[in-house]
Amino acid sequence: MPEPPQDQPALPFSIEKISPAYAYEHLQVFMLEKQEEITDEQYLPLQEAMQQKKVRIKETGTVNQLSIDNLSNQPIYIQSGDIVKGGKQDRTLAYDMIIPPKAKNVPLNSFCVEQGRWRKRGQEAVDQFGSNEYMLSSKELRMAARYHGNQSQVWNEVSATQRKLSLNLSKSSTDTVIVSDSRSGSSLQLSLENKDLKQAQEEMSRKLKPLLTQHPQALGVAFAINGEIYGVELYNQRALFEAMWPKLLQSMITEALATSTQEQCEMLNQAKVGQYLQETKKELKATKEFALGKGASWKTEENQQGYLRFTVEDKKQGNWVHQSFMKRDNSQTVLPILPDSLRIDPARGQQLPANLRNPRRN
Repeated sequence: MPEPPQDQPALPFSIEKISPAYAYEHLQVFMLEKQEEITDEQYLPLQEAMQQKKVRIKETGTVNQLSIDNLSNQPIYIQSGDIVKGGKQDRTLAYDMIIPPKAKNVPLNSFCVEQGRWRKRGQEAVDQFGSNEYMLSSKELRMAARYHGNQSQVWNEVSATQRKLSLNLSKSSTDTVIVSDSRSGSSLQLSLENKDLKQAQEEMSRKLKPLLTQHPQALGVAFAINGEIYGVELYNQRALFEAMWPKLLQSMITEALATSTQEQCEMLNQAKVGQYLQETKKELKATKEFALGKGASWKTEENQQGYLRFTVEDKKQGNWVHQSFMKRDNSQTVLPILPDSLRIDPARGQQLPANLRNPRRN
């Protein structure tokens, strides 16, 4: 249930209203509203483009670079953190991209979200990718890919996410839950497809998914877990926000399931979210700014307090399309230690993959 309405804080950027908090356990969701859209450009989101066979994402032989062909007459929108399944390894795409109509062989910066495999998996194509149904599901993963650009950190955070999910899901289940998959134990994609995880997500999704229709002027969302804001996503048009909402919500719920604690914490209100947004605009300085092919340009900005703003701009339209806000955390991820009951998968009677095994103690 939402909190009682609060006085609206002074809001930065193009946000005009913050909804009351909608909470499910330690996850809070705030819808960000605006009266007018910036553009009516009809972008085709990557997930829809792949479902409709209007795009082809291909292996290039280089681990951290893929290639994309737009087979449609619309610009295709890719969001940083989108995961593509298949190829020689599942990948996440590093930056927001806008792929012009009929563009061919456009380079895509990527990171592996799977270790060890460099061959065909099951019936999947080995030279290209088949679907995009998920995006990165933790703040640390988004930072590792989008901000640090570090493959080793991405792998480390995939392992941390798998461990956290296995631990938390096991606590709330009568059975041991291990989200890694025997087909490829290190694959984040396959872990996100886990049936126990999907079952745990179901009730939260059912209650929070209608927020989109309940707030017809919403163009973005802020979310908090355990009383801490984990991210803000803002779009320049309703249609694009509607298209991205299912994946965004799924990612937020997955992160909440992995990181929620049993401890009491102070929940946030609209004023706290407004204050966070105000802090993100203070003395921002661009630290990265570059073109992404002919369709888009990317900018990373940050300030001394550690607040970050990532912006992608449509070169043709001359407008920003998506802005993402986060706060930098300089602490290093410590891989959770799995109890003995989670070191062996009882369903398969086999040892966990190497990336999930506990480190040796001296």
